[in-house]
Amino acid sequence: MNKRRLENQNKRRLVEQRLTAKNKCSRLARLDILAHIFFKTTLLWNRGRKNAESIITNEISFTIKELPEKFDNTKILFMSDLHIRGKINQLDKISKMISKLEYDFCILGGDYCDSFKHEKKEMTEIITPLLKLLLEKSPVYAVLGNHDSIDVAYFFSSLGVEMLINDSAVITRENEKIALVGIDDCHRYKSDDFEIAEENLGSPEFKILISHSPEKYQEAQKKGYNLYFAGHTHGGQICLPGGFAPITNAQVPRKIAAGKWQYKQMQGYTSRGVGSSKTPLRFNCPPEICLIALSCFNANR
Repeated sequence: MNKRRLENQNKRRLVEQRLTAKNKCSRLARLDILAHIFFKTTLLWNRGRKNAESIITNEISFTIKELPEKFDNTKILFMSDLHIRGKINQLDKISKMISKLEYDFCILGGDYCDSFKHEKKEMTEIITPLLKLLLEKSPVYAVLGNHDSIDVAYFFSSLGVEMLINDSAVITRENEKIALVGIDDCHRYKSDDFEIAEENLGSPEFKILISHSPEKYQEAQKKGYNLYFAGHTHGGQICLPGGFAPITNAQVPRKIAAGKWQYKQMQGYTSRGVGSSKTPLRFNCPPEICLIALSCFNANR
């Protein structure tokens, strides 16, 4: 780990300490409290809980002319925002769903365990079986989210997950390459750094950006990224009929806050997430495990 990456992680820790005291009185924390009160006093609580537990496998396809031919029909498992809380989780269900899927590698988009820093032993015991399953099936690449302490990165790395905290990885098939570039959280910690992330990158034919939040879409497009995978927004989580999200918690156009999107020549996907906020409800916004298929125009079929 070089000096600049270590300095960036130390910056994250300092910000983390400052934010701990503020977290309870944040705007979203207040909204969570109000939502709890409202839905608990209506008949919608049980329905919302059932919706939040109804995880789907969402198959998404991208056709991109710049994709190297050797990577035609590449399949990626993408999961974000698990938000594991104690023993109330769906990891057994998630594991059964994943065990049936076939894919080439896995990308994890951050926000894994809300209380990992304070309940480290319990959280590691809960999430370890899922991580081991993922690692048995394929390589796993991950970034951190705005709810993750740096301790999550050290734990994931100890199991074999490749953490892309302002870092990159290159996947090679014969003489063709694609790059996965992961930046640190840009929403809460403000510790993202493209320059550090790309310093050992070289000149790959195809670049995928992994960021917990979609808020760096403009900068990513200017830097020539072909694909952008993000989470963070939960797709709004509590949406109006038709999927309209009153709140997305991200400074992006609504078309970029959920699902498949395009900005100029760059395409992207913002996951609705697997878990939920501290208000464990969903309406008109099902949680999802994403199975993403990449194809190119010129591949011989």
